[in-house]
Amino acid sequence: MDSNPSLSATFKASNLMAYILLFCNLVMFYFLPYLLALCLFVTSLQAALISDITFTLNEAGTEYSITGFDGYASGELVIKDFYEGLPVTSIGTDAFSYCWRLTSIVIPDSVVSIGDNAFKECTGLTSINIPSAITFIPEGAFRNCTSLTNITIPGSVVTIGNSAFAQCTGITDVSIPNGVSYIQESAFQGCTSLTSITIPESLEFIGYRAFGACTILENVTILSPPASSLLIGQEAFNLCTSLTNITLPDSVTQISDGAFTRCTGLTSVVIGANVTSIGNYAFRECSSLTSIIIPNSVTTIGSYAFSECISLTSIIIPDSVTEIGDDAFRQCSSLASIIIPNSVTTIGNNTFSACYNLTDIIIPNGVISIGKEAFSSCTGLNSITIPDSVTSIGTSAFSGCTAIENITIPD
Repeated sequence: MDSNPSLSATFKASNLMAYILLFCNLVMFYFLPYLLALCLFVTSLQAALISDITFTLNEAGTEYSITGFDGYASGELVIKDFYEGLPVTSIGTDAFSYCWRLTSIVIPDSVVSIGDNAFKECTGLTSINIPSAITFIPEGAFRNCTSLTNITIPGSVVTIGNSAFAQCTGITDVSIPNGVSYIQESAFQGCTSLTSITIPESLEFIGYRAFGACTILENVTILSPPASSLLIGQEAFNLCTSLTNITLPDSVTQISDGAFTRCTGLTSVVIGANVTSIGNYAFRECSSLTSIIIPNSVTTIGSYAFSECISLTSIIIPDSVTEIGDDAFRQCSSLASIIIPNSVTTIGNNTFSACYNLTDIIIPNGVISIGKEAFSSCTGLNSITIPDSVTSIGTSAFSGCTAIENITIPD
């Protein structure tokens, strides 16, 4: 046994203290630079204050506009209706752009206009309100605000501008109020979390790629306006790969070029009774589309309109159609039958090229020309009758049709 217990305890305590001091020194040596850096970072993240805002007085000296903001401020910002006794009525161009540390902004109802790119690239912003007096959401206003999950558009809004919500990848749902007339180019392009959208009766125009690349958009409901028409612009729903069905009401008169191109999940399309033209590559590469009914109002089917719709098995072309564009049904490899009406005068280049399952086809008396490679590589085609009305057959029109046994050529 230890002859001096108190001395032994003192020795052990001193050893323990030495170990503790050594540990603390090691921690300080290795981690002090990181702790200092963290402290500097935290202190740099100042809370958002009214003093961080740049207010600009108008020439008349009657109201203020917000024209800038301290980009290092963070957290929630509440903007007041008045500044120095005068109303705050507008938020200027780029006023809050790239303020990625802001998480929430409350805009007062006194604000009646928002400038282009006002909140662009505010990637940390999770919540913001649009005042009830706003009629126009301008170009790039909320572009790439990737943390926004929902947005409420007030009933006062008439126009949603170019790229207004483009690349807002966190938005899951948008309610477009009845009163909005125009959704402009790329307004919601790349909103990859958006699952559904309802187009109100008031809408007159959906712009180029307005909903392009909304890859999980499953439901699009288009309400038919009572007494006006709706124009769906070029590539409006391009690459909406989760969209499974679409009904175009009678208010739609034209399906523009590429409107639904590469909507690879689209299985069903109902076209309204007033559509007069199906644009170039309108449904190109809609690889799940199995059938479609074209109404009697349609007069032209554009180039590549249904090309590479590899699941399309049948289609009825009405008597109203006079022109089928180049490559219109190219590589519709499951297409087994098609009826071409007497109204058609021209079958374009490559129109039915590589329709491998097409076994027979009747070219109506009325067709004047058959374009080059119109039926090339239709390896299942076994007979063809060319009517007396045909005066020209293009180069390689039937090349690669290895199963053809009978062909009738007019005088």
